Amino acid sequence: MNREIIKRQHEKVVCENLLNALKLRADFLREGDDKDEPDMLYMLDGGMLGIEVGTAYYSNSDAKQEWTLAAGERAFPSVGYEMREKGPIYNPDELICQRTQEIIFDKCKNKYSTNNTWLCIQQRAPLNDSDSMTRCSENLLIPQKHFFQSIYLIDYRSNEVKKLNV
Repeated sequence: MNREIIKRQHEKVVCENLLNALKLRADFLREGDDKDEPDMLYMLDGGMLGIEVGTAYYSNSDAKQEWTLAAGERAFPSVGYEMREKGPIYNPDELICQRTQEIIFDKCKNKYSTNNTWLCIQQRAPLNDSDSMTRCSENLLIPQKHFFQSIYLIDYRSNEVKKLNV
């Protein structure tokens, strides 16, 4: 399957999981244009809502392993499991929080054409738990200048959501 299609499907699922976790009923309008619009556009309470999605992995190689498998670019090992290319994960809570911080800094540089724009960062961190996600959310730095009305973290397994102070 085409990587761009898989990426868009992933972004939509993350948005739907966020909206469901927040118990909000929003109507999907369309995908953003990748120029000055966020990834997904919804109608919420009579106004347009744009949601930009970021995905935090422990490392770029973890992302590559997952996405090449999802795109069908390689087969899953016949033994039924796969070793992590980068080896053991040391300080996983700090590592995923650092990667999340990098995404926040990167995404906060962008200006979007939608007036109501949220950022949702999915943490793909199998060693993460609710406490580590809470600690991370309390220690993340949000640049003073950004265009997001809300910034959320969401766990990829439980869909637990943490709203950051913007």
